Amino acid sequence: MKSSLLVLATLVSCTLFPACASQGGVPKEGVIASPPTAGNGFAPNTQVEIVVARARFVEDYKKLFGEDLIEDYGVIPIAIKLGLKGQGSEHETIYANPQQMDFRLYLEDGTALESVTAAQVAKGESKLESKLNSLALREDDLPNFQGASDKYLFFRLSPRKQFDLSGVKLTHQAGNVQRTLAIERSLVSFRIIRGGKTLPFFIGLTRVQRSSE
Repeated sequence: MKSSLLVLATLVSCTLFPACASQGGVPKEGVIASPPTAGNGFAPNTQVEIVVARARFVEDYKKLFGEDLIEDYGVIPIAIKLGLKGQGSEHETIYANPQQMDFRLYLEDGTALESVTAAQVAKGESKLESKLNSLALREDDLPNFQGASDKYLFFRLSPRKQFDLSGVKLTHQAGNVQRTLAIERSLVSFRIIRGGKTLPFFIGLTRVQRSSE
């Protein structure tokens, strides 16, 4: 994991400083949005004040959802666990609304993917939309982290024609440059509001085989 985080840090630096592009950095056409300019590290479990977050890619997502969301729908499902921990957390309420948290998934080459709703994924398929909604992160007060469970975010591969999946690796064709990306070398970013203050989160993905882990 340490080497993966170093790769991510290098890619962020190359995108922020264009001179790096001439040395094999991210091609301009391969970046949908700029990577984060600051953060508290790329650890898989991240705590900012009393809010704790964990992000994971679950390999058996097809069994969990009953569909191959990446191959058939062009979205990457990411499991996220959010909750409160630490001194005073049992006496505080923090409300989290996914539609206001600006979720991004940064792939290994710096490409940023935006999150989409279950309805946007399913596009009128009521059975699948119901399944996605039952597992998706919803707006609510954050629970105690220890008692929280994994909920899902869905990130759109865009433009879809630039991406191809093989196992847990994505091939990204950006202009004349083709890159093979390991999903677990991605970075999730978002923000939570606590008492009028914005808490930024930057979390390195871990990869697990089964959703029960």
